[in-house]
Amino acid sequence: MERNKYVSLCLEGVEYIPKYNEGRLGDHVSKEVLDVEVVNRTSRPLLRREEVDFTVKHMGKPTPSLLAVRGRLAEALGVKVETLLIRYIKTPTNSWMSKGHAHVYETMDALNSFEPLHYRIRNLPKDEREKILSELKAKKETGKGE
Repeated sequence: MERNKYVSLCLEGVEYIPKYNEGRLGDHVSKEVLDVEVVNRTSRPLLRREEVDFTVKHMGKPTPSLLAVRGRLAEALGVKVETLLIRYIKTPTNSWMSKGHAHVYETMDALNSFEPLHYRIRNLPKDEREKILSELKAKKETGKGE
């Protein structure tokens, strides 16, 4: 039934590609789910970092998690995950390609001194992020009681 719908729509000049949540994709769709490609690298020696623009192709899947992209990007650049910080990932509507920007620092000290706290927290795994946020909330509440 699904096959006939595809053929009839192609004959009418309309290309039909099944959605990823319909349970199957055509044979023309790549099996690679998360493909990270570095587009541009800019060195910032005074800030002791390198700025990286990248694209992520996630064919048939929603925008991947920041941590998944962070791991793949660190692997592609050959750096430690701890010194890589993703600033943003943007996905246009109805697109399977996201664009992003990341900073790769020489040391953790450089990262901690130049990056705002909210970016550092956002790039942590969920359990660590929740722990730090609860500590910050408790610290804020104790400051109000004085």
